[in-house]
Amino acid sequence: MFKATAVSIFTILLLFPALLSGQNLLNEPESVVYDSLYNRYLVSNWGDGNIIEIDMDGNQAVFCTLTGSSLAGLHIDGEILFAAANDGVNPGLTGINLHTGEIIKVIYFAGQRTINGIVTDTSGYLYITEWENYMIFKVDFEAGTYTTFVDTDLGEPNGMYFDAPNNRILVTSWLSDGQPIKAVSLEDSTVSTVVATGIVSLDGLTRDPFGNCYFSSWATNSVHGYDSNFTGPPEVISSGHTSPADIFYDKFHHVIAVPNFNADRLDLINPHLSISSDQRWGIAPFEIQFDATSRLSADAWKWHFGDGDSAMTQSPSHTYEEPGIYDVTLDIAVGDETVSLTENEYIYIVADTLSASEVTGEPGEQIEVIITAKNTIPLNYIKIPVEYGGSMAITLDSFSTAGCRTDHFENKTETDSDPVYRRATYLLRNVSAAIPDLEPGFGPVLKLYFTIDPAAVAGQTAPITLDGYSSNLPRFKGMPNYLLIDYIPGTLSGTVSLPFLCGDADGGGTINLLDITYLINYLYKAGPEPESLIAADVNGSGSVNLLDITYLLGYLYKGGPAPACN
Repeated sequence: MFKATAVSIFTILLLFPALLSGQNLLNEPESVVYDSLYNRYLVSNWGDGNIIEIDMDGNQAVFCTLTGSSLAGLHIDGEILFAAANDGVNPGLTGINLHTGEIIKVIYFAGQRTINGIVTDTSGYLYITEWENYMIFKVDFEAGTYTTFVDTDLGEPNGMYFDAPNNRILVTSWLSDGQPIKAVSLEDSTVSTVVATGIVSLDGLTRDPFGNCYFSSWATNSVHGYDSNFTGPPEVISSGHTSPADIFYDKFHHVIAVPNFNADRLDLINPHLSISSDQRWGIAPFEIQFDATSRLSADAWKWHFGDGDSAMTQSPSHTYEEPGIYDVTLDIAVGDETVSLTENEYIYIVADTLSASEVTGEPGEQIEVIITAKNTIPLNYIKIPVEYGGSMAITLDSFSTAGCRTDHFENKTETDSDPVYRRATYLLRNVSAAIPDLEPGFGPVLKLYFTIDPAAVAGQTAPITLDGYSSNLPRFKGMPNYLLIDYIPGTLSGTVSLPFLCGDADGGGTINLLDITYLINYLYKAGPEPESLIAADVNGSGSVNLLDITYLLGYLYKGGPAPACN
């Protein structure tokens, strides 16, 4: 066996898309079963008498209510859900229509204190533990009768499992010496010890189709397991639970469902498979080496990497070409069974950018430059270095996040300012977990306000670069699912410039004979290219040629039309 970490149904499901329901209805959840007829989990609440249904997206609803009851064990036989109801309006073994949620019948046990685990044998008899009275009752539900099947040597019997091949019931004992798993023969009701676990406060008990046995312990907050021969000592299958109660093996999805009594949570764990990788994130394209461990003897392996590609080996490598957040699934074949493990949002591949806008303005005017971020993952930290050199002098006045995707961030500061070398650095970050991260997407994250030098002339520019200076480099950080991702994004520069003056071929700021001379030198004497080819294309034809010279001559000296650049 191997250790697996507990995974909450409200955070991530091993086999299905994880969607948090609108409201958590679990209240001291005690027992859980999987209902294959309606593809849902049913969970009993000790705290309020409700049975909660949870669909495969994690959405919750109240299936039925046993008013005033403290509900313990659940069991499905055919189309009936059986619940162990303690106290309340009508306590006892309660049969419920699995389709409608209506109560069919209640059987009360004389002197009942705390009934709990429920199983059915091959003859249709039900067995239910009486925790405080150290008993197991045998029930003919259709007839509405019961007998005391065992009333000794059980030590607060708790969870049960029907071991059909051996015609016996396996039972956990909360307080017995040695903390054993016991067996009750269905032939003569004799009790024997299967194995002494050495672990206290045992609750739930279940088995998988491969013969392995699992039990939960409140003392260790773990699920432990034995192989089919109960070879000891028991191994930790999953940890990190909170008062794990009556566990259930879902053979349809090959997971163990674990109600967390004191955490109001349902965990799903895969006891057979674990996935690992040398990296969990990278910058596209990025190669990752995967590996898997199986407690079962796998006949075949198949990986699904979440990007449409797959592999058929236990330890494949895979290159992610595109940015994204990827689920990874591993299927193994074990005889006629397929066992699967899905790690949702397991791989994070980024190819993110910071970019500055292209802005034009007039001499002396204040202009706004927008810094835009494209991010693949949620971010709580964005560092933006800005340099604003070039031939046109501009002055950095202020910054803002108003109307930006980051306006809700709690810290927005200028961490460095150097007007001599015309550069500055800005840090946008969240410290408190209560402040939402920047969701994946594209859009403005910062606005910078500059004033253009009143003496600026057409043709001058001030590039806005974001690739960093000195020790100030652009940086994105996020921690999706507690995985720290820290990287330098790509950058795209912007520009601040003055609008070109159509016909001002030499960039002098006016249209005169010098522009005609400039064009003649450029076209026929290998002179320099105009500052702006658009400004030099005075007739708007799409090219600079002799006709533009003629056009300027007509405009300046013969009353011709004004320049008409496109």
